[in-house]
Amino acid sequence: MVTFVLLLAVNWVAFFDLQGGSFARKLLDLRVMGYTVPEAEMFARGLSFEEKTAYREVYLILDFVFIGFLCALLYALSQAITSCRIRRGLLVATVVFAAMDLSENTLVPQIIDGDFELAKWASLATQLKFAALGIAAALVVMSWRKGRFE
Repeated sequence: MVTFVLLLAVNWVAFFDLQGGSFARKLLDLRVMGYTVPEAEMFARGLSFEEKTAYREVYLILDFVFIGFLCALLYALSQAITSCRIRRGLLVATVVFAAMDLSENTLVPQIIDGDFELAKWASLATQLKFAALGIAAALVVMSWRKGRFE
């Protein structure tokens, strides 16, 4: 439940506080298919000083907390799975998700500050984050469908 509330809070800040209610300028962190250096540069140059401050002081803090809660939830789910292979797979996907999201959260503020060449690495981290999360979700659903929960 806490994870869901944090997810709502992160998205509220992302869509309304940072973007003035506009869904047109999607945050780099939420672009599942990644982004290019010119797209990252255009995004960063389009942010006002207040939006950059809100990103650093509100969105990133909520995102770091959300990462912790989501990983705790995935870990708890992994402990309920009876199949050792699926449990290990879920744990690996969780670690990859956390590592990539934390990497992304350290790179995006630097991109916002003007180091646009880091966008290649941040984009890769974003894509790997979503891939790991998709794999984790698929493993949980597969375990649930096959009745492999204790």
